[in-house]
Order: sequence, then structure tokens, then C-alpha cells
Amino acid sequence: MAMRPARSMPAMTSSAVAAAVKPEGRGFWIGVTCCSMDGLLGKREGWSAPRVCAKVLERLMLPSSIFMLDRSEIPGDPLSDLIRLAAARPTYSGELRAGGSWAIRMPRPEGLKFFAILHGRAWLQLRRDEPAVELRAGDVAIMYWQHDFLLAGDLAAPERDASEIFVPPKPPHSSVTLGDGSTFHMLGGHALLDAECGQLLAAALPPLIHLGQDASEGRMLRWLVERLIEERAVCASGHALMTQQLTQMLFLQTLRLHLARAGSLLPGWLRAMSDERLQPALRCIHDEPGRPWQVEELARAAAMSRTTFAVRFKAVAGVSPMAYLTHWRMQLARHALKHDPRPFSSWMEGLGYASESAFSHAFKRTTGLSPAQYRRAVL
Repeated sequence: MAMRPARSMPAMTSSAVAAAVKPEGRGFWIGVTCCSMDGLLGKREGWSAPRVCAKVLERLMLPSSIFMLDRSEIPGDPLSDLIRLAAARPTYSGELRAGGSWAIRMPRPEGLKFFAILHGRAWLQLRRDEPAVELRAGDVAIMYWQHDFLLAGDLAAPERDASEIFVPPKPPHSSVTLGDGSTFHMLGGHALLDAECGQLLAAALPPLIHLGQDASEGRMLRWLVERLIEERAVCASGHALMTQQLTQMLFLQTLRLHLARAGSLLPGWLRAMSDERLQPALRCIHDEPGRPWQVEELARAAAMSRTTFAVRFKAVAGVSPMAYLTHWRMQLARHALKHDPRPFSSWMEGLGYASESAFSHAFKRTTGLSPAQYRRAVL
């Protein structure tokens, strides 16, 4: 990283130091002198300039990672915030090729499981007593399912347990072939979720999201699948990172298209995030969770009357605007208690709570635990 020589500065608070660390040209310049750190770090004899700079950056980055959820400078959106909070990072797992008659009893997935069908077709059956779903070339599916399931080329074929086929230790991104592998080809991946905050996303998803190749809005999915095929075939320089990024885009685009079918969504977080009329109000809440929002302000942001806004919000989100605000604050508080070692008194004002007692009462009312109890339980 390009660094300019240190510039002399007066003593500064942490906010003033933040203003001094800014992009300039292709790199960054950081202006820090030992005397300027007294108010921020206290006097530290023998501290070198690099150590002071590192400590400054550490202090500056902590609040961002808590309340802004590691956002870039691109304006955020509620769905991105939800996925960041759930720590849902889709990862390419491997390939399955099959030929002939086959059926695999798959174990309960960890987190979210997704498939992209490249060639041929297969049947996916979640429950033994329910009809199977046909997956064809070009289809993409995301599952959040807490039980075993069947993946088969022939539903009448004898089932084989997945543990017999995917024998550990398998290298990352491995390929498994059944029979001659000529009639079916699938890419698979998964997205592990944060044990606490990930449930917010998981609870809003149906057991299966299935998008077929014939969907008019599926052009982007088909393009992404084609790029994945190319990356796997060529293995050019940087293919590992490219595969990871394409997998994440495939996951997000599938989720987007699911949300676009808002008529099929039950009231809840995901349906609210897909409602264009509520988007401005949701962005207000997510951008400034600590602001003392009133329903009237949020209604103005959404260009609706107070009554119309409140009725629509409850019908779409399943909760009132103020309940949504409180719930989002508590999700951020859970994230902070788990990932920020500082006392919660140092960041609770950023969530709209002026006193420790007010924050502790709201947190316990929502989670059943005090902040200290919760932190001990998750660490």
C-alpha cells in the first residue's frame, strides 16, 4: 500500500483521526504523530509509528464492522445487510457426474445447500411421502432442509447412502462419478450460516427454492452457470477465486429471483425486502439503526401516509415498523456481543440506547438473556 510521509497534526479525537485516514490517488495517506494520539490511546512510551498507526486503524475499523457490517463505500441495502449478518458465504463444493440408474440418500445439509444442473436431469425428493421435484439442465435450487433427502436419476433405483459414495477424505472441489457419468452432471455448493444471526435468514426461506431454465428471468443464472463450467474446464490463473465469486453471484441471483416472486412469499423479512414501496423506509432503518425513528418519518421516506404505510408494513413484514426496528437493533447487538470484545456501553448508543439499563432491558426482553449472559453463551 502506498504511504506518504507522516504529516504533523494537532491532537485529535478518534473522529478527527478518522478524517485523516482517507483515500488519495491510488493508495492511502495516514497522517499520525505520537503527540496526536494522547487523547485516543493515552501516552505510550516507546511506541513506534507503525504500531500507533495499526492501533488507530484497529480502533477505526471496529465500529464499522459492528454497525455497518463491513459495507463497502457502495450504498448498502437491507438484503445485503441480512446476508452479511447471517455470514452466508456460498462456497463451491464439487461436482457429481452419473450414468445409468442411480439414487443417493443425502444427509441433512449443514446450512444452505444449492445445486446447478449442467447436463441431464435428476429427481429431488425432500420427504419420502411427497412427490419429487424434477431438476433439469439449467435449473438452480437452494435448500434449507433439516432432514436427509433423496437425489436420484431413477426413483425406482436402490438407494445408496451418501457416506458410501463421498468417502472422506475428499479434496476440496472434488468430482464424484457414478457409473459412466454420461447422463447427468451437477455442480454443488453450500453456505454455512452464523449459529445465532443466521437463523434470521434461514427462518425466512422456504425448504426449497427451485428456478427452472425456462424462467424468462433466468438468463443471468444460465450465464453464471456457463461461466462456472468454463472456469472448471480451463482452470486458468485465478480460477479458484473466480469460482468462489461466481458461486456467490449464482446464490444471490437465485435468491433475488425468488424474491421477485413476491406473491408467493409469506409475510416476513424477505417479503418486506422485496417490496419496492417499503424499500426507502427499510434503507432508513438499516442505514441509521440508532436514530429515534418515528412512523411518520418512515412513512414520508416511503411517500405514503402514516396509516397507509403502517398497514402495508404490517401486512408485508408481519410486524409493525417499530417492532422491525427493535428486532434489527437486537440482531446487530447479538452480532456485536459476539464479535466485539469491548463493553457494550461503548457502542449501545449507536443502536439508539442512551443507558445500559435501557439496552439490557430491551435485549433481555427479546432474547431472554442479559447481554453478559448472551456473550458468555456464544463465546
